[in-house]
Amino acid sequence: MRVIGVSSLTRDLGNWRNDDESSRRNSTRPAYLALAEGIRLLIHDGRIPLGVALPSERDLAGALSLSRTTITSTYS
Repeated sequence: MRVIGVSSLTRDLGNWRNDDESSRRNSTRPAYLALAEGIRLLIHDGRIPLGVALPSERDLAGALSLSRTTITSTYS
C-alpha cells in the first residue's frame, strides 16, 4: 500500500487554516473540520490519489502541532 508522506501532505495543505488574528477571533470552525476540508479538497483535486494511505495520526499531529485527538477527529 502506498502512503503519502507527512511532509508532502503538509506542503500540499499549505495554509489550511487562516492564522490571522481577526479570523481566529471570529472563527467558530473547529480545527478538525478545517483540516478535514483541506484534505478533502486535495483528494478532489487529485493531489492525493484514491487508495493512498494518509500519514499516521501521531506523525501528522507532530507536523502540524496539533493534538492527536484533533487528527483522529479529522480522519473520522
